[in-house]
Amino acid sequence: MDFKAIQSVWAEHSQYLASEVTDLDMSMVNQRMAALVCPGPFYHYIIDFLEIKFDNISESYWEMITGEPTVEKREIPSVEAFIQQIHPDDLAHVARCEELASKFLFEFLEPEQLLKYKVSYCFRLKVADGSYKMMLHQAIGLTLDPANGLGKVLGVHADISHLTKSNNYQISFFHLERGPSYTRSSLSDPSETSFLEAPTSPVSSREAQVLRLISEGKITREIAMLLSISEATVRKHRENLLRKTSSANTAQLVAHAIRAGLI
Repeated sequence: MDFKAIQSVWAEHSQYLASEVTDLDMSMVNQRMAALVCPGPFYHYIIDFLEIKFDNISESYWEMITGEPTVEKREIPSVEAFIQQIHPDDLAHVARCEELASKFLFEFLEPEQLLKYKVSYCFRLKVADGSYKMMLHQAIGLTLDPANGLGKVLGVHADISHLTKSNNYQISFFHLERGPSYTRSSLSDPSETSFLEAPTSPVSSREAQVLRLISEGKITREIAMLLSISEATVRKHRENLLRKTSSANTAQLVAHAIRAGLI
């Protein structure tokens, strides 16, 4: 399986993709970045589905993936070249996830909900030394054309190899505004369009905020300042999170949260 398999998924659902140029408000990018979790080194990009190409990709991509030094002007890779870096054994999983994401967004949701969900799944990506890193993929739609075709998408790939070496082989859809979230752990039949609402999380909304900041490497003092709460309260939330997830330390906590689809 190669790029053509994933390309064919997009082609089969081309009626859901933009058929004309869509304008991007950069303030939307900054707003959406705040909804993405980065529990390790990461890069972000914007892909335009009108032409299936990257509009841009952050400098950290080259540092993380190619190992090349930073330069001012650099040629953005093609989507095909990028996909060729995915582990061969994970290409089928990525294709199934893209198929399910299309069905979830355009057949399960109402149009007004299209830009309110984050799609999340994992795969392995080849880096400069020839090894593969486990990446947490997160994507959020940014623009729609007048017919509600998907235009530009913001994506982030965070290296979570230090947290887990195994893929949970599931896909999750997180509502960005506290609406219902959904998950699918059975990906064998992408034609099946049923999606299970994620179980009620044992983590409170405040604990979820703390968990997200912990996953980004923030220390207690920083979390307290960002959330305008005391350091003692942060420590209490951390204790509750460790207890609720049966984790012995922060690394186990974040790994559990990723596997369970809590972040």
